[in-house]
Amino acid sequence: TEGGPYKLGLANYYKYRAANLMFGFNTGIMRKLTSFSEFNALRKNQLLAFYDQLKPLLGKRAPTEINKYRDYYFMAQFEIGQEELVQLHHHTYEIDIQSIFGPPRAGCPKMTERVHQVNRFLAGKILLSTQKVEDYDKLQPLEKFLKKEQSYVFFLNNFMSAKYFTDFAALGFSDINPNEKDVNSLTQTVFYSSALMTKQAGRMENQFEKECINQMARSTLRSYLGAINTKQDMGQRYRFSIQIGHGHTYSKYNTLMHYLNVLEAYWRNPDVNNIQVFGKDIRALLAISCQKIFFEEGHSYYHYGPIESQVSMRNDMDLQVACNTGEMAASVSCEKLGSKNTVVVTDRVFEYHYLRDILRGMLARAQGVRLKMDNKVLNLTLLSLMLDFGLYEEYAGLLNLPFMESIQHARDKHHLQVEVSNLLNEMDKKNTKDSVTRLKVEELIFEASYKFVVNKNFNVHSPQAELIRMLNADPSYHQYVLLCKIYMSLCQINKSVEVDYYKIMCNNEHRIIIPKNFSRETSDYLDQITKHYSFSEKNGIIVHDELELFDVRSPQPEMNLFKVRFDSALPMQSMVKYLEFANVFRSLTSNELTQQYLIFVADNTLLIEAASGGAVTIRINGILVEIATIFFNEAVSFVPCFKYSDSDDVILFTSPNMHYLVDSGGQFNENYYGMKHELMECISTDQMFVDLNDCHAIKKCALSELRSESKTVIYAPDYLLQVQGRQQLINLLDMAVYVRNVSFFILVLFYLRRSCVLLEFNDKDKKVQKITGPWREAILYVLDRSPNPHYDAIFEKQFFNLDQHHALPLREFIDVLCENFTRYQRFIDGHYQIVPTEKQKQFLHRIIAGEECFHFSEVGSGKTKVILPLLCHVFLSNNTEAHTCLRRDGKKKNMLVILVPEHLVHDAQAQVYRYCLNLNFREEYRIHDDIFALLHESVQVGASKRACSGSTTLQPRMKRIFITSFNQFKKALTHDDICAKVHPHREHILVVADEVDDFLDRDKLVFNICTNANNSFHKSTLECYLEVSKAVYRGQSRPALASAPNPTYWEQLFDKFTAIHAEIQEKSHSINKSFGIFNEQTLRHCSTNIAHDVEGYKSLIARPYESVNRAMPGSYYSDVERTIYLTYYILMEDIAKYDELFQQERKFISFEYFSEHVGHLDYDELVYGSDRLSVLVECHPEAADGLARFLYEIILRRMEIREKSRSVNSVDVVFNFDCIGFTGTPFIDNYPTFAYIRSGREDRIPDLIDRSFYVYASEDISDAHFEERFQKFQGKNDNVLAEYVSSDFMEG
Repeated sequence: TEGGPYKLGLANYYKYRAANLMFGFNTGIMRKLTSFSEFNALRKNQLLAFYDQLKPLLGKRAPTEINKYRDYYFMAQFEIGQEELVQLHHHTYEIDIQSIFGPPRAGCPKMTERVHQVNRFLAGKILLSTQKVEDYDKLQPLEKFLKKEQSYVFFLNNFMSAKYFTDFAALGFSDINPNEKDVNSLTQTVFYSSALMTKQAGRMENQFEKECINQMARSTLRSYLGAINTKQDMGQRYRFSIQIGHGHTYSKYNTLMHYLNVLEAYWRNPDVNNIQVFGKDIRALLAISCQKIFFEEGHSYYHYGPIESQVSMRNDMDLQVACNTGEMAASVSCEKLGSKNTVVVTDRVFEYHYLRDILRGMLARAQGVRLKMDNKVLNLTLLSLMLDFGLYEEYAGLLNLPFMESIQHARDKHHLQVEVSNLLNEMDKKNTKDSVTRLKVEELIFEASYKFVVNKNFNVHSPQAELIRMLNADPSYHQYVLLCKIYMSLCQINKSVEVDYYKIMCNNEHRIIIPKNFSRETSDYLDQITKHYSFSEKNGIIVHDELELFDVRSPQPEMNLFKVRFDSALPMQSMVKYLEFANVFRSLTSNELTQQYLIFVADNTLLIEAASGGAVTIRINGILVEIATIFFNEAVSFVPCFKYSDSDDVILFTSPNMHYLVDSGGQFNENYYGMKHELMECISTDQMFVDLNDCHAIKKCALSELRSESKTVIYAPDYLLQVQGRQQLINLLDMAVYVRNVSFFILVLFYLRRSCVLLEFNDKDKKVQKITGPWREAILYVLDRSPNPHYDAIFEKQFFNLDQHHALPLREFIDVLCENFTRYQRFIDGHYQIVPTEKQKQFLHRIIAGEECFHFSEVGSGKTKVILPLLCHVFLSNNTEAHTCLRRDGKKKNMLVILVPEHLVHDAQAQVYRYCLNLNFREEYRIHDDIFALLHESVQVGASKRACSGSTTLQPRMKRIFITSFNQFKKALTHDDICAKVHPHREHILVVADEVDDFLDRDKLVFNICTNANNSFHKSTLECYLEVSKAVYRGQSRPALASAPNPTYWEQLFDKFTAIHAEIQEKSHSINKSFGIFNEQTLRHCSTNIAHDVEGYKSLIARPYESVNRAMPGSYYSDVERTIYLTYYILMEDIAKYDELFQQERKFISFEYFSEHVGHLDYDELVYGSDRLSVLVECHPEAADGLARFLYEIILRRMEIREKSRSVNSVDVVFNFDCIGFTGTPFIDNYPTFAYIRSGREDRIPDLIDRSFYVYASEDISDAHFEERFQKFQGKNDNVLAEYVSSDFMEG
């Protein structure tokens, strides 16, 4: 069953087939199906095995028969070219309708007869249990089954429907031996009653066969029924909604009809390109090339889209790309509250004959004239339509695809398939910069064909989103996607298959390897792991850290991954019997005497060496460890872990590749104990993310969707749980559920609540109790809804109670905090590794109580690792003196914003999470790693809130800590909703800036966000821009533009261009180093929509993006003017960047322009030739000016200019918030912060540092005095390099 959903549940209809009909329905396969489209694909795949026998029985559906829910059963465009798939698709619809109707219904006798005929044939291909408790391990003879009227009639009416698979589950081992002659319950997959096996799964049987079947049910039945067990009826109605901007086609004006209209209108125009028609977002191309089709002659189309589905507290969207409801049944027929389906209209579904007639008419009107435009994407899109709608043989000659020779032989589609396959292979070999593979693209096409591509609320955490980002990073992928789509269609039409391959990162390049035995799971894992760790190839051997892993010298090498099992090395035992790792690499040097295995987990490598005598050594990053089960304390008890051999410190690993065998016998059985593995699916949290449109959004996600891998180190002897992020807590919570450790679950849940914006528990779903047993009691206890003094005594020890020190003087309180701080550290040789020094204590006191806002401490004084966590402890305490100082003569602070440079954000977040989650047991406070959590309605700022709804009693708001970067905070302050929430209560906010000198650096002060719009420059205006740019670049005087409108502007622009030109010379001699905005490599790997515009890079068009204005650090000139000048500058300095643009536009050079500016060249060679622009300029330098003038106007015509913008300055932050800052760079002055402005002070601001050692040139001091002051500056440090600079910052 491994890889079963991929092999049987996608578009591999003629590539993979189940060993027999029963094995294809094995619960191990079906429980992994995530949508109706996969379920229906599996059914069609199963029926294809018997198509020759079934073809006479399928008949033809009459148009007058039932049409209920038929709009949900559209077909993918890539399938409609194969009649077998069309017939079977119609039959699966009839199966479901017949099942929902129940007994034969008057008015549809032909449909009923067709379903019955097919099921009578299939009855001889299935295996059924006796369905009796005493002998359910025995098979029921076919003759006996046919005589059981009730069971047989149910089979005839319902087989292969969701209803049948709900009542009967196909249980069997995960592997099948086709050569096995014996047919019994242990060698074959057999249908068992779901009700019977649900009961038997919780029982232990003495008979081996029965216990095996029970174990099969324990392993798969619960998740299988969760995906298939849905009630269906004919009473569901529709409610349609149109959400503005939700659909990708309508909102972007990219519809199939628009494409066909443009194609016909410009059939003889050679200058239309795909960017003009489809845009640059690959989603538009997917939406158009993956049409949804239905068959009903006389109809045209209907509007349809994703269907809202309420699943486990989350509003999921069925039929939406990158969103899976996890249900196999057609959701349109499933019972819902109010019996209504809410359909969000996003696109149209076309009738086959209607669309075919439109295509045929358009092609016929071409009258045999070949398509003039040679754009590959537009031609391939038309080729795809021709193939799917059966028009290829008749009209292939109209295509303008000279690089495809097989087009000349239109009747040979096999030749075409081979050529397309070769083209894809060549593109795969050339692409070594990312992990895009044909397999991934084909899966995306399958999903886009059966679901709708959306513009908003796209799941950015999905694999589809990651793939779309990579596809958007390179325009050549538009052609690649269409070739994959054409290849999928040809595979169905020709009933053939393609070769699968692995794409791995090796020697910093992606390499394609065709393995002897392909595995989808192995492919995904190798793709992921080789991008994350360093692999190299030496003499045909792939190695990691000198360990030989794969021999790839043969054309089809063996590339297998293994499983490794660990038993505890210590005598202490728990419910976990052993630990097993999947996806393990084995060294090529392994032999009978010794074997070496390599495991990658959470940025660590585990090297296992097993000797033939049984001795096993494990090393994590070279350090010797052993498997252990340790009792840490009453809260973290008996957790399986890795223990360092030379100390008592332990490591907790979590990973999807780790499997714990947990004792499930007797009272430990999860059913008896009420402890279900599905608990993580019943807990959800609101996640902040940036969608594909660069908008900050909030999505509710089940914790089961967020699981990943992590490493958590717990130090002896205190064994305090310390994590470095919320993701670790989610993983540890899943681990606690997995190993059924309630105390560990409670402790992690306490931490997790403090790090989440909102955590919700789906206790009940209608009448079904979802969370039961000890889990429910534990959750109620954490939520403080179920008092338990015994639990309080256990867990209170895991938290430092800071509130008990509210009356301590600040200096003594800092001593207490520092003593607590040491207990978080590693204990080595009788003492803790990090102990705050007296100097650090004094610095912390000065930060809190000092009158000035910014403070200096030398480099290496522990500002991030010691001072910052202790400052957070002070904030989270209720110490009277400390909070009086933090007021800064204002209001009490309940929100702390920690600002650090971009490169320190992860480290700062790790420190705050590590030290600040276990303070003040039962106190409510939150730690956020995203400043945009302020957009969430539950995150409020202010002094107080109402105790409850309708109450007049006010209580203090919970304290919140935000850790973010300088620019993210400034960006947040440009958001209207955040400003409206923060501004009235900013006196309750304290901003702490680490590396404050970087925050106030003049080159980084301003954060700009701009949105752009198309320009409408007149030709005369463009000529003025050119003349000014040329004069500045050549160092000439201001051009005479007196006749131009607004001459003053051009005079000022000349001065600005002169300043920009000087900046370029000052910043860098290489414009690519100074301006990452023009760097193609930067754009390829950018995760925002800057990466959507590589074409913009190549044509040097200003892009409509929202981001930091960093094209030139320290520049205060507008993006438009900078881009206008840089366009000309790069035309002069690096004209090769415009080779592709010139090739596209050279045909538009008029003879008049040629005569005036480049008349010394050959006109035909210039307009119709193939020489690159850079070659022309190199051979004819005198033509450079004329060619640059031609391109300059084109680029500026396309350029988008700023429509609106917003700016936030670092000084704005200092002037509007109470701030504390510290730095190791002494060369800045203090600022008048919000406290100064609020109190109207006019006295001198305290100095940031002691300036008594400063030396000024005007003093003319002696050498002895200079050495004295320098020694005072140098202090106890040696070899200090000092730079003396003037300070001209403002003082209040």
